[in-house]
Amino acid sequence: GITGHPCAHARMINVARRGYPWFLFAEAFSVDPDYATDVFITDGSGEFDYESLARGRFEFVDDNADQDRYPDWDRNNANQRAGWDDGRTTFKAIFPGLDENNDGVSDFNQNDNLWPDYDEPFLKYSVDPPEYLFGLDMNNNTVVDRFENDEEADYPYKRDHRGYNVYGGAEVLRGVTLKLGHMNEWMLSKDRQSRSVYGLLTLEKDYAGLGKLRFFDYAKVVKDDIADDLVQWEQLPNVKGGLVRFSDPLLAQNTTANSAYVSFDYTGIERFHFINKLKYDTYHQRDARPGYEDTARLLGLINKADYRMRFGKNLLFEPKFKSMYLRKEGFPGTTDRKELSEILFLVLKYGMFGKTWTELGVQGTLFRDKLEETNDFEGLVYAFQLSNVSDFMGYKLTSNVGFRTETQYFEGRTKTGSVAFMTVFAGVE
Repeated sequence: GITGHPCAHARMINVARRGYPWFLFAEAFSVDPDYATDVFITDGSGEFDYESLARGRFEFVDDNADQDRYPDWDRNNANQRAGWDDGRTTFKAIFPGLDENNDGVSDFNQNDNLWPDYDEPFLKYSVDPPEYLFGLDMNNNTVVDRFENDEEADYPYKRDHRGYNVYGGAEVLRGVTLKLGHMNEWMLSKDRQSRSVYGLLTLEKDYAGLGKLRFFDYAKVVKDDIADDLVQWEQLPNVKGGLVRFSDPLLAQNTTANSAYVSFDYTGIERFHFINKLKYDTYHQRDARPGYEDTARLLGLINKADYRMRFGKNLLFEPKFKSMYLRKEGFPGTTDRKELSEILFLVLKYGMFGKTWTELGVQGTLFRDKLEETNDFEGLVYAFQLSNVSDFMGYKLTSNVGFRTETQYFEGRTKTGSVAFMTVFAGVE
């Protein structure tokens, strides 16, 4: 124990009841500030290092926010150093919720290079920037909960927190669910508290011969002055991704917030895809606060379409179009944005020798920055790629070699760049 405190406690209880179409859930929890599941250990010389987490402690509960095979700890002990390779020189990326295929590579950078896929020519058609993703933010730090990463052991509830959460609801119509709830939690060592009343409406419906509609609306009234700081994965163009500390802007100290998302995937015509997404977040301050706008908002809109045309057995032509609009304003510590991108893709693919393909591509971009006209540009990208798929010792090898050149035409200046590449991917089927 600790002097004056013989022990530290962690308690929790969950109760759930479901009887279609109704459901009810309640939870209560309390984790003392001094609660811990680590112990001090000696090094090879028998000495204790009380200041170094990497060398001096062994944690029995892993920090593994992304739920992969590698714990997230920076630890000296081999059993807890799995997040590091090559003698702790290469850090395995930590991006919760952004590796849905569990291949250890971010879904935003599947070719593992210096460019996120949503900003890389041709790949950007399929991958949308993270600002357009929807999710719940129950701790009110403006980051979707399933994408959060911290440096704490993965306890069911946070250390130094006590509180409860109750919600109930029903499937009011087939495919339509309504949930209402109340959450209250507070810190034990500080005079800080988070209280919210919230509601979630979801709709998911398939229309035969037409497509799929999704709608989510998450509304809440919040008073939250508990800072939930994070360490988030971030990748900017021309650099390898890495962990960046994120400070909770405390945007919801007395706030009415709403996050709405709607998407429709049209599949009514064979070989034609038409995808539409809209996200709209608002944070309205219920009283005046220095340094905060009355309303912070984020509006994201994506429309994209592609059509696949086949000529004979070996020739494939695929025109694509993508439009993206983003308006973000009033968020403390970030720059306001108001941008429009219109992008046309033309891809020609010709098959040779069964498993070898030649690809030619042209991408045209019209970019407009509504807040800073000097950032406006028109862009052209030309690309050539030779691809081959082969079998080798039980693996499926995909080899790509090619060349790409890009030109951006700004007012009074031109920016040009070229890249030659060769990649080999190995996988199993």
